[in-house]
Amino acid sequence: MIKQFTPRPRFRSPVFSLLPSLAPPPRSANRSGRAWVFAVLFGLGQAAEAVGGNPDLSFGGDGRVITDLTNASQRDEANDLAIQFDDKIVVVGLVVRDGDEDVAVLRYNPDGSADQGFGQQGVVIVDFLADEDDRAEAVVLQRDGKIVVVGRAGDPGRPAGQQREDFLVARFNLDGTLDPTFGGGQGFVTTGFGPGSDDFATAVVLEPDGQIVAAGNSNASGSLDFALARYNTDGTIDSGFGGIGLVTTDFAAGNLNDRVLALALDADGRLLGAGCRSCDSPASEFALARYLSDGQIDPSLDGDGKVTTDFPSGLTTPPAVSRSKPGMARS
Repeated sequence: MIKQFTPRPRFRSPVFSLLPSLAPPPRSANRSGRAWVFAVLFGLGQAAEAVGGNPDLSFGGDGRVITDLTNASQRDEANDLAIQFDDKIVVVGLVVRDGDEDVAVLRYNPDGSADQGFGQQGVVIVDFLADEDDRAEAVVLQRDGKIVVVGRAGDPGRPAGQQREDFLVARFNLDGTLDPTFGGGQGFVTTGFGPGSDDFATAVVLEPDGQIVAAGNSNASGSLDFALARYNTDGTIDSGFGGIGLVTTDFAAGNLNDRVLALALDADGRLLGAGCRSCDSPASEFALARYLSDGQIDPSLDGDGKVTTDFPSGLTTPPAVSRSKPGMARS
């Protein structure tokens, strides 16, 4: 039920740039929904004080902040955020420059202004793999304040059978520089699950000992499966996780796609990945898998560690949890 592949960590020098003078500090604005807008943050910091859902005017002047990273009609996209111990807001995503996606990390003060102590004008942009697409999908903060970002690095346009996309895990210092103690001095690692596979991290958690677990999907088997990788604090693969540091789980037989969209760690140290089974099908369902601390599937969850839930059209009562396990014979 769990398929494992030999990991292929890759190390390449990133093109690391603090934002040039084109990028202004975040500003309050009345434009929203535009493709080039990186982030719109509504009333963070003191949102609880806003009465009746009204915008928190102490944030950005009107309850929102918009940051244009390129001063051009290019796509800027925020995908996740985290709140520091001092209430500063770290937002991660991507920016399109010269036709390529690059990782973008921004930090805002609690009032929505750009944190001038982070990168340049509160913005850091990194091109990890030159002339290829890199994006950040999720972020988590270490106890020491360092910023761990996961996503993908690679070229989704390459032909099938050639290496296309890898998990990307990067760690930034408090000032926005890449952490040289991670990834053999580079501050990041990329990991492939199989030859020519597309591997895309969408979620991340930190374990109590500081190890990093990234989760998303991989098509190393021919269709997308749940995929998890665990890294030591220096960015090396933890071979004690699933035997080689990587674990994939298939929910559906045939060429149907399964993806992890969220990841959590329970009080017993077990990992729970939630997402969808047959994600690109009209019959897509909620999917949940639970893993033991060593990466093995946890059979105490519904007998085989996996549960799917279908929400029928016109549902008015709680759905029954599916007990049928199509595709479970694959391992």
